[in-house]
Amino acid sequence: MSSPRRGAVSAADLRQELEGRYRTDPEYRASVDRHEAERRARRGELERAERPLVDDLRAAGISVGSIWELHQHPELGETAYPLLVKHLQLDYPDRILNGIARGFTKTAARRHWQELLSLYLVEERAEARDGLAATLGGCAVEPLTRT
Repeated sequence: MSSPRRGAVSAADLRQELEGRYRTDPEYRASVDRHEAERRARRGELERAERPLVDDLRAAGISVGSIWELHQHPELGETAYPLLVKHLQLDYPDRILNGIARGFTKTAARRHWQELLSLYLVEERAEARDGLAATLGGCAVEPLTRT
């Protein structure tokens, strides 16, 4: 049963309410603990799955703990480019594929537009396609002149 709507609630009040419920409601506590354990397990699986890519990036001088940190190294886009293309062809979980496809820097994506577009056009995995579409869309530029 849901509680009646009571108007705006501050984040601090909501946090306090949920903390109190966590302390006093064993069912709620078990549910929260179960979800948190599942989240940690999934995160561990993804970290293990992306380890070969992260190791290759580090060997190339790109110090990251995750594909999602690659944006912090835009100056290494050309160094990362062949590694990302290589790993995009491999079997990774969807979330990692999406991160690989989004990992191309704008400069590298512009320079390799045709190759990335070709990869996008033949890619069958939805997460990789979505990531490539985001990369291609993010580096598209407006023509300098308009007619």
